[in-house]
Amino acid sequence: MLQSTEDRGSTWSYWRLSGIHISPKMRFNQKELAGVGMEPSKYFTKEGPLYMKVNAGGWRKKGLDYSERWCRLRGNLLFFFKDRNLLPEPQGVIVLEQCFIKEEYAEVKPHAFSLEFVGEEHNQYFAAHSTELRDEWVAAIRLASYEMLRVQLQKLRIQILARTGRDPISEGQPGVIDPGNLSDGMQNDPVLEMSISCNHLPMKSNGDEPSVFASINCMTPPDTRWLNCGQTEIIDKQSNPFFVSTVVFETSRNIAVITRLRANIYAVEDRTNQSHCAIGHAICSFKDIIAAPGNKLVLNIIGADDKPCGGTISLLLWELDQCVSPETERGFQVVTPPDPLSNMIIGVPPSPTTLHPPRLGTLHTPSTRDSISKGLYGCVCNKKYRYLNPDGKIVQVEEIMAESKLSFYIPQKMLELYLDEEKRKLKELSVFALPSEDWDRIGRAVMAEHVTMIEQYTQSLDQLKKMQKKELRLFKKSTEKTDKRLEFVPTNLHLQRLRVEEQGSKGVVYNTITFGAPCAHTMKFKHGGLRRLFQQYADEQSRLVGNNHCLSSQAADVLTRVSELREKVDQCCKDVSLAAKYKDVTTMKHMTQALIEQINIFCREVTLLLEQCVVPALQKTHGSYQDATKAEGKSDRKHHKSHHHPVTTDNGSAGNSRNSSISVSSPPQRSSVLSSGSGCTSPTSPSTGVSNGIYEDWEMNGVCLPGKSCPNREGVPSWDCMCKKILDSVSMLQQVVEMLPEAASAEERMVAVDPGLQSLNEALIKLQEQAKFSVGFQRLQEEYKNLDFLQNLQNRRDLVFSQVITSLIVGVVTQLKENINNRGYLKQLCKLGFLAHFESLLSTYGDEMGMLEDMSASIKDLQGVTFKLIPSKSEDDKPILCGSRCSIVVEVPLDVNTLTKLPDDLSRGQPIKVTPILFTVGINEEQSLAELFGDTSLQEAINKENMHKIDVYFDRYLRLIQHEDRPHSTSTLSIELLMTSLRHHVQSKRQKNVEILHISRQLVRRINGIRFMSCKSAKDRTGMSVTLEQCQLLQDEHKMEPHMFVHLLNTMRSEGTRRDNSRKNTGINKYAFNKMQLRAFPKLYRPPEGTYGKTVTT
Repeated sequence: MLQSTEDRGSTWSYWRLSGIHISPKMRFNQKELAGVGMEPSKYFTKEGPLYMKVNAGGWRKKGLDYSERWCRLRGNLLFFFKDRNLLPEPQGVIVLEQCFIKEEYAEVKPHAFSLEFVGEEHNQYFAAHSTELRDEWVAAIRLASYEMLRVQLQKLRIQILARTGRDPISEGQPGVIDPGNLSDGMQNDPVLEMSISCNHLPMKSNGDEPSVFASINCMTPPDTRWLNCGQTEIIDKQSNPFFVSTVVFETSRNIAVITRLRANIYAVEDRTNQSHCAIGHAICSFKDIIAAPGNKLVLNIIGADDKPCGGTISLLLWELDQCVSPETERGFQVVTPPDPLSNMIIGVPPSPTTLHPPRLGTLHTPSTRDSISKGLYGCVCNKKYRYLNPDGKIVQVEEIMAESKLSFYIPQKMLELYLDEEKRKLKELSVFALPSEDWDRIGRAVMAEHVTMIEQYTQSLDQLKKMQKKELRLFKKSTEKTDKRLEFVPTNLHLQRLRVEEQGSKGVVYNTITFGAPCAHTMKFKHGGLRRLFQQYADEQSRLVGNNHCLSSQAADVLTRVSELREKVDQCCKDVSLAAKYKDVTTMKHMTQALIEQINIFCREVTLLLEQCVVPALQKTHGSYQDATKAEGKSDRKHHKSHHHPVTTDNGSAGNSRNSSISVSSPPQRSSVLSSGSGCTSPTSPSTGVSNGIYEDWEMNGVCLPGKSCPNREGVPSWDCMCKKILDSVSMLQQVVEMLPEAASAEERMVAVDPGLQSLNEALIKLQEQAKFSVGFQRLQEEYKNLDFLQNLQNRRDLVFSQVITSLIVGVVTQLKENINNRGYLKQLCKLGFLAHFESLLSTYGDEMGMLEDMSASIKDLQGVTFKLIPSKSEDDKPILCGSRCSIVVEVPLDVNTLTKLPDDLSRGQPIKVTPILFTVGINEEQSLAELFGDTSLQEAINKENMHKIDVYFDRYLRLIQHEDRPHSTSTLSIELLMTSLRHHVQSKRQKNVEILHISRQLVRRINGIRFMSCKSAKDRTGMSVTLEQCQLLQDEHKMEPHMFVHLLNTMRSEGTRRDNSRKNTGINKYAFNKMQLRAFPKLYRPPEGTYGKTVTT
C-alpha cells in the first residue's frame, strides 16, 4: 500500500510501497497520481464508503479501529479519501498486485474482508455496510489486478484463435506463430506476395539520406480496421531503397479485389532505441495493382498534411499457385502465364466480356505447406526475400523455421528403452545364488541402485507424457534447460530450412537442425562433463586393474562378439537344414563342413575372449576368497561376520571402501556363484581341497546359475567343457551326414540331422547364457566398487544421449524425406551410411567447458546407432527404437510403394550406419578469456579427433561414389581443395578460427552430410551462425553479390525467423547480447543495431 508518512496530513511528499516487492520504494509523479484519484466518477470501476482499520498513530498496526473512508477503484489502484468530498487530496492508494482477498468472519465489524499481500506480515482489513456491498467490492477487487487481466486476455485470445484461426496478438509479423499458439501453424496458406521499393525519398534536415523501412496494412470492407500485414527490413542511408524482404498475404486476411492497402514509410532515427518517425503513406486497393501494367503500381507518398511530401513507392504483386480454389471464390481468376518466370508478374489485360476482375499472374513457388512435412513438423514460421543476381535473374529466397513433432516422442521411447535394459540388468543380478551374507549385501546394494534408477526413469516418462498431452507442446524452451521434468528433451530443437529458387531453374532446399548443446544442466558441471568423467574413471581403472578399459565394458564387448559369432553359426545350421530338405546329400556334406569350420572359429574366439577379459577378474575374486578363507581359520567366525567386509584394499587388508576388490568370507556351497569342477568334472561335486592347477580348487572360467533358474541342477559345466560338448555335437552331426546314402529321401535326411542340430543349438544356448551370467557377475563386482559414481555417470550419459539421438533422428528422417528419389544419395547410404556433422559454438571456459565435454561424448556414442527402413502402416507412423544403450536400431517407416523403389539392400532392411563428427570453435567473450588465461586444449583435441574421422569417410567417399552420383554444385572450389584447407586450419593455432566451421560445413553439404548446429541454447549464437551459413550458401551456390551479402545477412537477423526464435524462448524478440560481448565476437557473427539487448538469462 502506498501511504503518506504524515499520518493525517494532506501532503504527498513521500509515499511508501507495501504489497509489491519490486523495490522498497516506488517512484511516481505525486501530482499526476493525485489527479488520477480525483477525476470524475465515470473513470472509476467502483466507489463508495468502506471501513478501514486505521488510527492516528499510523496504518495497519495491532489494535487498530475501523474508520470510514471514501474508496475509489480504478484499474489496479484503490484510492481512499477522508470523505466523499475528495478534499484536499487522497489519503493513500493501494496497488492491488500480488495480493489475495478473502472474507473475514472473525472481525468485530460485520461484513469484513481483508487483503493479504505476498511477503507481508499483516493484512489490510476492510468492512462494508452490508453483505451485498461487500460481495460487490470483493468481486471488483479480484478482477482489478494485472495478473487477472492477463488471464482474461489469454482466454479471449484462445477463443478468437479457435473461431478465426488467427492469433490477434501476433498481427505484426505475418507467418509467425506465437509460442503459445495451439495451432500447428500450417492452416493459413500464403495467397499473394508483394515486393516494395521507393524512389527519391526526401533527405533529412542535415542533408543525409534517411534510414527507412515500410509497413503494409490492409482493410477489407465492410471492416473498418487496418490490420498489420507485415513490414520490410531497415535499409540504412538510402533514398532509393529496394527492400529484399517481401510481404505475404495469407488466407486468413480475407483478401479480395476490393481490399484496400496502406503502405507506410518510416525514417529510423535510432535503431538501438527503436525510435522512428513517419515520412508518409500511400493508399490503394488490390484492384488498382491488378489494373496496373505488369501488376506494378507506382504511387506518390503522401505526408501528414495530405499533400505529396516527395518520393514514390512501387508495389509489385504476384499470386502464389497453391491456392487456386480460394482465389477463384474471392474473384481472382487464376491463370498460368505462358512463361511465368520470364517476367515474374504478368498482367493480363481486362476483358470486357468477363465478369471477373483483371487476372493476376501466378508465381509457381511451392508453399511452406508443400515443403514441410506436416507429420514431422508444426508451428511453422517463414520469411521471404528476393534479389537480382549478376545475370539479372530474380532469386526467390524463403527462410523457414519449424518445430519437430519428435522432440518429445523420441525421449519417451528412449526412456522406455532405458527402463527395459535396467529391468533386464536387475533380472540378471537377481538370479545369482550368493555364497555369504557379505556377497548378498553386495548384490542388494547394486540392485537397489538399479531399482532407484527405474523409479526415476518411470517418473520422468510419466511426466513427459502428461506434459505433452496437457500442453500440446512441440519444443523445450531455452529457459527450461534446468527443468528436471524435461531433462531428457533437447533444448530449442528446430528445423531451419532455406529454400532458393532461381528464375528458370528448380528450387533447392538446404536444411539445418538447430538445438541446444546436449548436456546435463540439471546435474551441473562442478566436476566437468562426460568426457572428463570417463577419462577420470579410465585412469582409475588403469591404475587398479592395469588395463586402459573398464572390465564391464570389455565384458559387454565379449557378449556382443559372442552374439555376432552365434549368428554366423545359426546361419550355417540353417543352411544344413535347408540342404537336407531341398537339396541332396552332397550339398549337405558341403554345408556341414562349412558349419564345422564356423564352429571351430566360434569356440576358438569365444575361449580367447573369455580368457582375456572375464577369467582374470574371476581369478582375482577367487584369490580374494582364498585369502579370506585362510584368515577365517585363524580367527573366530563371528568376529569376521561382524567386522569383515567383502571389499578389501589393494594390499589385501579388510576395509569398507567401495573402490577396493571383492573377497568372499565363506567357502562356496553347491549354490555357489562360482561353478565347481575342473574340465568336465561334475558341477555339483563339492570342493575337497586346493589343487595345483591353474584355477586351484575351482574351475574359474564359469559362473553357475542358481537353483531357482535351474531347478533340476545347481550348476553348469565350465566353458572348456561346454566348448568340448559343442565340438562333439557337430562331430557327431558330421558322422551322421557321412553315413547317409546318396539316394536318401528328404524325410530321411531331415530325420537324420534334426537331433544333431537341436543338440548343437542347446549347447550353444548354454554357453551363451553362461557367458552372459559370468559378465553379470563381473558387472556386480565393478558396480559395487564405484556404485554411486557409476550410477550418476550412467544417468548423466542417458539423459545427454537422449537429447542428441533425438536431434539425430529428426535430421535423418528429414534428409530421407528430401532425398528419397535421389538415386545417387541412396547408393551412398548403402555404401557409407549417414554423415552427421555437428557444429558447436561453445567456449572452453567455465560451465560451457563441461557442456562441451558432455556434447562430445554423446556425439561419439552415436556410432552405435543404426537405421533401417521398414514399410509403414499409416501416414503418421513415427520411428521405432529398439536394442540396448550401446546398440540402438532406429526403424524408419516408409510408404510401401516408395520402399519398393529403393535399392534392394535398403528395401530388405540393410542397417545404415552413422558417422558422427563434431567441430567446435568458441566465439564469445568467454572464449577470449580461455585463450588469454585458460585452456583451449579440449577444443583442439576434439577438432583433431574428428578431422581423422572425416578424413577416413572422405577417402571412402572418393573411392566408392562415382562422379555422376555426387551432388551438383556451382562452387568453384573442389571438395579435394576444401578437404586440404580444412586439414590446414585444424592444425593451425589461430584464435577463434571460425574458418574450421565454414569450410567443414561447406564440405559436408557437398558430400551429402546432415547439418546440426548448437550453442548453449541454440538461440543467439546459433542464430548468428545459421543466418551466416544461409548467406554463404547464396553467395557460393547462387551468385549473390558481395554488397547484397551484408544487406541480406542483416535482414535475416533483424526480420527473419531466428529473431522470432528468441521471442518464442524468452518472450522478447531480441538477441541476448550486449555491446561489450559483441566486441569479442568475430565481425560476421554480430547482429545489426536494435536487434539485441537485455533479455532473460538462458
